[in-house]
Amino acid sequence: MATLPHGPNNSDFSTKYGNILQTITVVGLLLSGVYVGVLTPLREEITELKLSKAESISRAEHEEFKLREDQKLQDVEKEVAQGRSDFSFLRENQVTRNEHATHWEQTKADIMEIRKQIDDLRKDFGGQYTVAEKLKELQVELDQIRMASNVSHVQLNSAPPPPARP
Repeated sequence: MATLPHGPNNSDFSTKYGNILQTITVVGLLLSGVYVGVLTPLREEITELKLSKAESISRAEHEEFKLREDQKLQDVEKEVAQGRSDFSFLRENQVTRNEHATHWEQTKADIMEIRKQIDDLRKDFGGQYTVAEKLKELQVELDQIRMASNVSHVQLNSAPPPPARP
């Protein structure tokens, strides 16, 4: 096998060639790593941005959406304000437990007074008349009215019905 001549610095050509080849390989690997690690994801992001821009909305659509959302927020704020107003009204007009208890006691006293009055009226009515006596008295009055009009009890029950009108 033939040997290569020594170079000017007393080193052989294959060693120099090998060093150059290794340096080019390392630089190539470095460049391919940068390409795969940085440039490829960057290219994919650019592609995604282009696609998303094609699907994006216009400024007018965005303004309309923003106005709708602002209106919804204002409506919710109005509802909250109304709820707070209603809540404060209820709190101001709240009847406490003590007020309820006082009212219930007063109602009980009123009912007891009415019951007492009813019992007194029953005693007065029962002392003056009994139901049987009052019915007999009413029957006598009814008989007197019938006699006064010369209409007997039998005539009222057996009287023929009046003729029908055409």
